[in-house]
Parts: sequence; C-alpha cells; structure tokens
Amino acid sequence: MSHPRQILDQLGAQPLKRFSQNFLVSPHWITKLGDATIMDPGFESVWEIGPGLGAMTRHLVANTKKPIHLFETDKKLAAFLRTEFPTITMHEGDVLKQDLSARLPTTGKVTVLSNLPYHISSAILFELIAIQDRIHKLVLTFQRELGERLIALPESKAYSALSVIAQLSFQIKSLGILPAGAFYPAPGVDSMACEFLPKPPKPYHGQMIRYTKAAFAQRRKKMLTNLRNAYPAIDWKAILGELNISENSRAENLSVEDFIRLAERVHC
Repeated sequence: MSHPRQILDQLGAQPLKRFSQNFLVSPHWITKLGDATIMDPGFESVWEIGPGLGAMTRHLVANTKKPIHLFETDKKLAAFLRTEFPTITMHEGDVLKQDLSARLPTTGKVTVLSNLPYHISSAILFELIAIQDRIHKLVLTFQRELGERLIALPESKAYSALSVIAQLSFQIKSLGILPAGAFYPAPGVDSMACEFLPKPPKPYHGQMIRYTKAAFAQRRKKMLTNLRNAYPAIDWKAILGELNISENSRAENLSVEDFIRLAERVHC
C-alpha cells in the first residue's frame, strides 16, 4: 500500500483535524490489531469504524471470509474505499448519527476494530456499550490518557466514571502503546490499543451506569453528597451502611463490584 500522503495527494485531500484523521502506517500494529480482531471464532461479521485509507481493512480482507462493514464519515475517503473494496458494505456518514442496532446481523455477534477518532472516542464507546449483548469483541485504539482511564483501578488518579462504566460491561486489557510515529500525520500524543471482551449482563445495568455518573459528578466531594444531590428520594446513608461502605468515601474509593452491589441493593 502506498504511503497515506501519496494517496491523499492523488485524491486531492488532506488529513482533516475535525475528523481526527491520523492514519495507521505501522505494519507491526496493522497486523497486531487486525489479528487480535479476527483471531478467535464466534463472530458473524466485522465492523471497522473509521477505516481511513483502508490499511487495516486490507488485513481483514486477506484474513477473514466473514462479512466486513465499514463506517466512514469522510466522503472522499468513503468513495476511495468503495473503489478499493467494491464487495464490502459501506455505511457512509457520522457513526454517532447512525442506529448501530439496525446494522447488526440478524443472528450472531459482531467484532469491532477501530482506530477511534480522538475527539469522539468516548461517545463511540458508549454507543458500543449500548449494544454490548451483541458484541463478540472490540479492538479499539484511544489516546493513551483515555486508554489508561479505561483500565484504571480504584484509588488511582486515572480511575473515573468511564473506568467503572466500561469495566461493568467488558473485561478490558491493554494491547500496548502505539507511539505517535505509528501514524501519519503523527499526533501530539501516544495511543493505547485495548481489547474488550463482553461480560454477562448484570441486572440493573442501566441504573448502575446512572449511579456511577452521579457518584463521580463532583470528584472532590463525598460520594454520599453527590448521590443525594442526584437522587434525593433514596436513603443513601442507610444503603452505604448496610454495604459497609464509609459515608466519607469518594467515588474513586469504590471498586466496580461495589457499584454493582450499590445498584443491586437500591433495587432489591
């Protein structure tokens, strides 16, 4: 494959900052992420979000016979990809404005690969969490700081509502750090690739997410205060006491399992 700069010149295009376009050029990472996506069976189709110029798409085409779906918002790149991969299904437009549940296969699960646009990576992750029961695996690349938040443990500075919400839904592990030079143009920061394997859905999953967001609403305040402000009708002090959680705790002191127990106790 030609260097992205050459292809973009031929298309009369350039990397667009508004789409966070940084094209993966490292053969090592193209192979590693592509293999991680399709190495184990159990999926019905593959989705690639933001395929760009198709570097990872080529790896998928060469290594799986399962249907591949591309989600690309850039019109010039979408047209290029249609020419390069005429048999692959293209979903053109902003992925956040599409009904992903309507794109799912009739049966079976999807595996998703994406070098996520930095500016909307959290939003896309939440959309994928919403269809977690139809996900076989996610292989996603984030800005390193965000990736570290996703795998963070309680009591750490990186631990946040996003950490808890993501870990409620998936078993997450880092696949490694991608240096800025693995991309063209090189972003100003390193990236982190993560693998997500879905966990069995828990009862009250939606409530867990809402309570987690409320608990972390003002990080410097006690969790009890944040929860009372958001849900004043619930006797949070009594519930925390029953669960042996200190009323002086802040949200970052609680584990994912603590948030599960919290939601289950509220709704038992």
